[in-house]
Amino acid sequence: MNGRIVASSALNITSYTLLQGLFMRMWMVAPKFMCRNHLLGEHRECHTLFGSLSIGRSIAGHLSRGQVEPQNLKARHDELADEMSRRGYRHTSPLENFPDAPVGRVDREASLNELMRRCVNCRGGQFKISEVRMEAGKHGEGMPFMRIAGNVSLRERLVELDRSEMSAVLATDGGGQPYTSLVSFALSPDLKGLIFATPKATSKYENMINNPRVSVLIDNRMNAGNNLLRGEAITILGTAKTIRRGKRWQEVARILVEKNPALSDFINAPTTALIYVEAVRYIHVGRFQTVTVSEGLQEIRRPS
Repeated sequence: MNGRIVASSALNITSYTLLQGLFMRMWMVAPKFMCRNHLLGEHRECHTLFGSLSIGRSIAGHLSRGQVEPQNLKARHDELADEMSRRGYRHTSPLENFPDAPVGRVDREASLNELMRRCVNCRGGQFKISEVRMEAGKHGEGMPFMRIAGNVSLRERLVELDRSEMSAVLATDGGGQPYTSLVSFALSPDLKGLIFATPKATSKYENMINNPRVSVLIDNRMNAGNNLLRGEAITILGTAKTIRRGKRWQEVARILVEKNPALSDFINAPTTALIYVEAVRYIHVGRFQTVTVSEGLQEIRRPS
């Protein structure tokens, strides 16, 4: 085989592993730091996990012990496969996403410590352990080094950020270049839109007239301090609409003034435009790389 390692088909890997005895672990350590055995072993166990999910085998024990993240199975498998290819191993067993996979969480710092304790080849290869920790982004608790699918309640996080934060970052299209502005905001009671006011004689207002597609970032950077894992942000993608004066204008203006009474005179000025951003997508990012996306709005309701 000229030293090249051939990965079997997904079916053969899964069948073989299940026959040999069920064990699954996703180390979630940067693959370039893993020895040959652990790299190929985790790849095989990714297929085992997929096979277990496919036949309905319980993985409750692995989830409770923090050994697997089924929601990130394909992303992790592909990361391992990329490293295998980089080393010259021939990979021929692609893996698909598993729909509605259960959500687990691997403690990356604990996993890294365990792998370094177990394996002299991972620990004593061409990289020092300090380099491995740097790659993992060590900052108190281990920092994730890859995107993780989240399952937070967007409703709860929207309500909390609306309560705790007064300002958001608006991004408009400034002639093909992103243009950002700080705005004082309030979310609508049904959480389907965001409200702010702006002078009409501004670049951001002109940008919205030319292209109403905008994004708004709400984050808690002031409350998170220097702990990146405590930081969170929600990006709202949507369409900006100017509210004309009338009954609807009064209703929307009241929501913004109730949150920030100091804006009352500004909002009522004839030179001010009241803007409603109708949301089409919400993207929540927490714990540095844990991402939750909502395309539909029917599940977004403010608690009574």
